[in-house]
Amino acid sequence: MSQRRGSIRKSGCGFNLLSDLSGERIVILSTHIVSDVEATATDIALIAKGTLVAHATPEALLQQVEGKVWEWVVSSAELNAAKQKFLISSTTRRSDGVHVRVLGDAPPAGAKAVAPNLEDAYLYCLSQHRGERP
Repeated sequence: MSQRRGSIRKSGCGFNLLSDLSGERIVILSTHIVSDVEATATDIALIAKGTLVAHATPEALLQQVEGKVWEWVVSSAELNAAKQKFLISSTTRRSDGVHVRVLGDAPPAGAKAVAPNLEDAYLYCLSQHRGERP
């Protein structure tokens, strides 16, 4: 049974079926996997330690971080310092260095603006709730 669930999950069929069956019903999906949310959610409630942090559509959450997401390339040696100074949503190692997604009102020197994703929006909402940077 678990093997079947894994194959449905990988193919995305399970989420399409969930979306199709939901119709006008409320379906509660509790997950920390952003791709699950992107594939199925039309309304999102972000909860941290039992407290409702945000309740909005995916589009509204993305609008909150529009103009606050930057991509920046740093060397592996500079990565730890960047993590101390900036709110980072993800890192990807490539041949030209570490590509860092930074959340903030102003970009680091040399960073370029990029379109936000739901992971950025989630991290931004939680950081605002906790009173942390950006």
